[in-house]
Parts: sequence; C-alpha cells; structure tokens
Amino acid sequence: MNTIKKFTLHNAKVESVLFDDFAGNVDCKYYGPSIKHTWQVGEQPYERLNPRNDGLDVLPDASGFLLRENVERTDNLLLLDAYGKEHMRLDVPVQMTGATHPDSFKYPTGFIGLSTPYPNPATGEEGKFGVKAFVEGFHGQAFYFELNYHTGEFLWCYRLQRG
Repeated sequence: MNTIKKFTLHNAKVESVLFDDFAGNVDCKYYGPSIKHTWQVGEQPYERLNPRNDGLDVLPDASGFLLRENVERTDNLLLLDAYGKEHMRLDVPVQMTGATHPDSFKYPTGFIGLSTPYPNPATGEEGKFGVKAFVEGFHGQAFYFELNYHTGEFLWCYRLQRG
C-alpha cells in the first residue's frame, strides 16, 4: 500500500511545519491558514494548493486524505488517494438522522470536518473514525457520522448535544 509521509502545512508567510510536529503542540510557532500542503509517497513529492482553506487530513492508515471543501454544498467531503486524486465524493447522509423528508435538506447542510470519535448510541461501543456535519432541518443541529474511510460508507450517526 502507498502511504503518505512528511505531510507538511505551508502558510502565506512562507513558513512550513510537518503536521506531526504541529498537531496538539501549543508551542508551535506556525500560523495558518495553510495555503499549500506537501507530502511524499515513497520518495516522490506531491503538493496541493489550498486557496479556499479547505480542511485536509491524513487518514489514520496514511493511505489517503479526507478533504472537507469550504464550498456551499451538501457533498463537500471527499476521500482522496495518497496522491491527492479524488477517490470518492460523499454527501451528508441525512436519511440516517431520522429526517422525515431527507430530500429537502439543502445547503447549509454540510460537513464541518473531522471529529473525535463518539460512542455508537445503539451499542455504546466507541467509534473509530468520524466526521461532523451540520444538518439544517434540525434547527442548527450537528451530527457525528461514523465513517468507513476505505469504502466511503457511513455506519451510524450520533446527534450531538447543543450548547
């Protein structure tokens, strides 16, 4: 399997930082937004410009990326391969929320970004990988959706508490 190495964020001040050095490091002196991302697959370098300040995260097994586009649409989440090519575009699975008319949900329904895992409400088992989405028809309610990032299948959802 081709895996991503040396994922690096670059800002407009021509500063850069390896993501592994940046994540959770309060002493890191890098200031975003990131206007470009670079990485390697094997020894080959790759880059992606980021003019909209899209959210780009490496998948847990480093086989690709999760891209959250800053665009006004309900399918603003993409799975990319290790080379940065689109593998799959995902739409907010409104039908999982219990909505009575899921076809009526338009923007501003959309993905917010990567999330820390939440427990499955049916089993209590801790989630492994998921994303948050704003669902317009629930008066500004956000949901966590557990995602199998290999298949693009949403497994279950959890309605997040407000406030």
